[in-house]
Amino acid sequence: NYAFYGCTGITGNFPFSKLTSIGSNGLNYAFYGCTGITGSASFPELTSVGYHGLYSTFQGCTGITGSASFSELISIDQMGLYCTFQGCTGITGNVSFPELTSIGSNGLTYAFRGTGISGSVSFPKLTSIGSYGLRYAFDGCTGITEIHFRADAQSVVQATSGYSDNFGATNATIYFDL
Repeated sequence: NYAFYGCTGITGNFPFSKLTSIGSNGLNYAFYGCTGITGSASFPELTSVGYHGLYSTFQGCTGITGSASFSELISIDQMGLYCTFQGCTGITGNVSFPELTSIGSNGLTYAFRGTGISGSVSFPKLTSIGSYGLRYAFDGCTGITEIHFRADAQSVVQATSGYSDNFGATNATIYFDL
């Protein structure tokens, strides 16, 4: 919690390429406002995020660039990625959650708010979404044109808060085609 909060002198590459799980409050606000952190927002081996696990962890870290990758992430607990990359304007490209099956309440709320994400976002295995699980997850991400879900998850996704406003991605179309 708050380990390097606001330390603008921290520089270097994104530090978590071998991390496999994050428990409750694990990296809560850990690098908030650390503008010198650079590299891609990649978590190639992360499989689970606990309660408040990545809550505002990199919020305002404008040096993080590239696509956001969560290639092995299976579950996000309540508020797990809440505001994680909010204001990270250097994050661009697609976002993919190829293995994600469940999102807890407020799990991705504001997670990518104000980033430069563009193109498409996909959730090919998502079947469970807690209340407000995707609420404003992509708020202000005007470059997102498509959000894809499994065909059999349509009722679950449509029941979530934020569905009617495309989870904040105002220029996106939601598809149930995976």
